[in-house]
Amino acid sequence: MALSTKSKQTNRQSAPIITLDKHANMIERHSIELIKKYLDHLDETPKSAVDRIYADLYRRITNLELPPGVPLTRVDLCKEYNVSQTPVREALLRLEQVGLIKVRPQSGTEVSYIDIQQLEQNHFLREALEFEVVRCLSLHQDSRLLSHLTMLVDMQESLIGGNAEDINLFSKLDRLFHSSMFDAVGQSQLYELICSRSGHMDRIRRLHLPSEGKVRGVILSHRKIIQSIASGDPIQAVDSMREHLSGTLSKVEEIKKTYPEFFL
Repeated sequence: MALSTKSKQTNRQSAPIITLDKHANMIERHSIELIKKYLDHLDETPKSAVDRIYADLYRRITNLELPPGVPLTRVDLCKEYNVSQTPVREALLRLEQVGLIKVRPQSGTEVSYIDIQQLEQNHFLREALEFEVVRCLSLHQDSRLLSHLTMLVDMQESLIGGNAEDINLFSKLDRLFHSSMFDAVGQSQLYELICSRSGHMDRIRRLHLPSEGKVRGVILSHRKIIQSIASGDPIQAVDSMREHLSGTLSKVEEIKKTYPEFFL
């Protein structure tokens, strides 16, 4: 499956590369406040009430602020978000479609438990797409993209040893690292597809990410991906991405034993 580098871009904002020069001084200053402003700047696209509620509930579920088994009632959510039932209902429907909530006819709606089988299927899809993206990038190198990716990893490195808020920033930069590569080959919608199917993995990653060793491993892996793309060797690029994506998946059984209450 070849991804064309000339595919039509979507309307989704692809500001990361466009605003690189404006924010390049972040690499040297390593200011967490600047990193926050940078990420906020990229998230200025107006959203509907449904989008806002969906995004916030998705964030709270995947951050485990709303852990598996927690009940969700429309009445409470309407009060919390100060909206009518219609946008709440639509947001919950979208969350159900991506497997993050479970609607039980007799007992109501609750946050779903982590489903390893669904996680593995979604991971298979992600691997197929990400392998092809880095293969394309290695064959059509873009120095501006490589500089941008390096900047994002430098930002991530400045967050090592931080608090819970810094871990959230780290995760946002991680998404931006991967989405920037999809943007560069004109396939941003495919990255959105991956994200819509990554809720179970996001929760696994949340359980696994907080250790400093894991964070440093992600950073080293990201730098290896950048170097592999720059080398112009598609096989090396795919191997680097394969190694990167296999990290958390290889720990699933171990994580399940540590946190059995989160799993089916």
